[in-house]
Amino acid sequence: MITSEQLKAECLRRRYAALLEKPDTFPSGHNWAYIIEHRMTGLGPALYRKYLVASMLQDEQRSVLHTTALKHFPEYLRAVDRRHALDTVYGDYSTMPDEFVRLVVECRLFDARRLMDMLKSGSAQCVGLTVRCIEAFQPEYGVEDLRDMEALLYKLRHLPPLGRIEERRSLLGVKRVYVCPSGHCTGADAAFCPECGMDIYGLDESGRGAIEEFGARCEALRSLIS
Repeated sequence: MITSEQLKAECLRRRYAALLEKPDTFPSGHNWAYIIEHRMTGLGPALYRKYLVASMLQDEQRSVLHTTALKHFPEYLRAVDRRHALDTVYGDYSTMPDEFVRLVVECRLFDARRLMDMLKSGSAQCVGLTVRCIEAFQPEYGVEDLRDMEALLYKLRHLPPLGRIEERRSLLGVKRVYVCPSGHCTGADAAFCPECGMDIYGLDESGRGAIEEFGARCEALRSLIS
């Protein structure tokens, strides 16, 4: 049986979905409270867009509705079904990459399979974002999660090169140079680009360290499961 409260919530959810399609319409504090209390799925992508718009504004440009979105959207992600939260946030990691990483970390939205999907793009940006996200946790872990994490770790330890070593001719002869993933050139013996800090795989020093820490976390989880 469907209760009257459930019917009322579904009617409001549909109304909110229509209203959120309007660019200038933001939920009020009361709206957010009701949405979160009833764990309304289906609204995530639209609410995420409102959150990103509010994040792009300078402090002096934000209205009460903007600051309300910044406050309540992370609460929404923690309240709704985890799959919906993951679909919402991983559905847009390029508009504001820093906000994407922050939400993944703060809302415990680590997901090894989705991060592996990000790596498939092969871009330096996705490599960097994936490495920044591996510090995040998820609420709980099982054997399958461990397998996915170890598969992700393997991919991170065997990244394809995004930069290259090449020979360049000049009047003084042939010189080997390292061309980093961003296109900067330096001596072939440099492990990291002096301009952007990236190695040939698109990692900086902190990224390499993060992968090793993630490897240690996988080992810890395996020992707990065993």
